[in-house]
Amino acid sequence: MQYETARRTVYKTSTKARLLANLQLATTPLAQGKKPLKNFQLELSVNNLFDNTFQMPGGVEHRQAGITQNRRHYRIKVQCKL
Repeated sequence: MQYETARRTVYKTSTKARLLANLQLATTPLAQGKKPLKNFQLELSVNNLFDNTFQMPGGVEHRQAGITQNRRHYRIKVQCKL
C-alpha cells in the first residue's frame, strides 16, 4: 500500500491525496530438483489494484497542472535461467 498526501502543483493548485494498492505474486523456482523446470520462475503483478484515478503534479513544461496516471494494469513475467 502506498499513501500520498495532496501535492502542490506549479500552477498553485493541488492534486488529491490517494491510497494506491499493488499486488505481486511470485514463485520460487518451479519443480525444484527436476531439470526441465528448475530454472523457471513466474511472477504476476497488478498495479493500482482498486482501479483508482489519480494525478501526479506536472512541471512547467506541461499545460495541465496534474497528469492523469495509468489505471489498473497487469504484468506477467516468465524468467528462465540458462
